[in-house]
Amino acid sequence: MNEHLLSAEYISALEARDEGVLPRIEKSYSRLMKSMGRRLAMSENDIEECVSDALFELWNTIPPAKPASIRTYVCRLMRSAVVDKIRYNSAGKRSGTVLLDTELELADLINTEDTVIDRLTLRDLLNEFLNMQTPKNREIFIRRYYEFESTRSIATDLLMTDATVRKRLSRMREELKRTLTEWGYEHEK
Repeated sequence: MNEHLLSAEYISALEARDEGVLPRIEKSYSRLMKSMGRRLAMSENDIEECVSDALFELWNTIPPAKPASIRTYVCRLMRSAVVDKIRYNSAGKRSGTVLLDTELELADLINTEDTVIDRLTLRDLLNEFLNMQTPKNREIFIRRYYEFESTRSIATDLLMTDATVRKRLSRMREELKRTLTEWGYEHEK
């Protein structure tokens, strides 16, 4: 079944409050979800907890949310759960604190402490920015900043050099910075 039909089926079941859909969603996307935690060397227990948190959030947000792609939405929820778990695990530790490279790369552009309204606006702006990118650049950006994939892994899969992927990401960050400023998004550090 194609992704669009699968998304529509899962969303309909979630809107109907059919609890049986959660195990089906987990079965469909658990490998992808778990890989996000494994890329950051999380323990299997933490990964399982993040999967549960992401599925719980999915249940609580649909409805009213009606994403176009359940896969993308689940990845976004898992990413959020992973970041929250890493922050929780590293809270209060002065040494050995886990800093996400991807978060640091975008730190100059995006304030992660913005209000909910600002985050919704930012989400829309990021989606618009990604729609302006070539399919390959969009894939690189999403795999790096949403799925936490290493530049080396992206390069290998896309038959590119690691340096080329890093250069494209650098250029996209610069373009994103200019675009967000042009669109009126002000990030104060």
